[in-house]
Amino acid sequence: GKSTIDPNDEIQKYIATHKFSSIAEGAAYYDKLEHMGLTHIRFEDACTSLRTKVITDVYGDAPTAEQLEELRDILQRERWLLPEGMEKYFHYVSENPNAFRGEVKKPTYTYYYEVVKDSKGNRYDLVVKRLDENEMISVVYTSYVFVTEGASKEDIVVHLHYATGDGMEWRFSPKDYLEVVYSKNNSTVIEKAVGKMETCLLPNVPKTKLLERDASKEFSNKEAIRKAVEIMLVAYEKVVPNA
Repeated sequence: GKSTIDPNDEIQKYIATHKFSSIAEGAAYYDKLEHMGLTHIRFEDACTSLRTKVITDVYGDAPTAEQLEELRDILQRERWLLPEGMEKYFHYVSENPNAFRGEVKKPTYTYYYEVVKDSKGNRYDLVVKRLDENEMISVVYTSYVFVTEGASKEDIVVHLHYATGDGMEWRFSPKDYLEVVYSKNNSTVIEKAVGKMETCLLPNVPKTKLLERDASKEFSNKEAIRKAVEIMLVAYEKVVPNA
């Protein structure tokens, strides 16, 4: 079994206080640890701390989509970073405000979506995939999401745009969108379909529960986008072509 990490240990102190500037610097220190003659438990404790600290120092709390791709490639080569490195990567993917994933379950299939912040300010890329009863997964929707501040700083306005498939490409319409206003002090969100998005509203979809805002979640662009995507995939599902 592993021992409880001793924060007073000199090696642990160094890892905790030193700022690692690159993965290569972390790898060099890992190599140094291997030649210190440490006990197995002390070595593993040090490596556990080192892997997480190096990645946090290099990539911060909210890496960009490009940085996440870079980290994914690095984890394929730098095996010494595992398993904590992979755990950190999955944490970034699920919690990062610049790149995150989610799912919306339907009775006979599940939608998986990926949102990645574009370099162009308030724009995000949205990709929706569907997993069917036969365990087949396919991309069924690609579009853009735009996020702006509302009239009040306590409002986040999300525009999730209508898009149509054109061969292997998806073309979004700047004039047709689902608008969701996510307010810090309101227990529900406000949604409004504009243009072609209106034609995608499914009849008889109960919205009361769907429009509720979970007060336990942070007030952020990420949670506002999550709510907008959920509303689209449940109430405006006709925007997604049949597989």
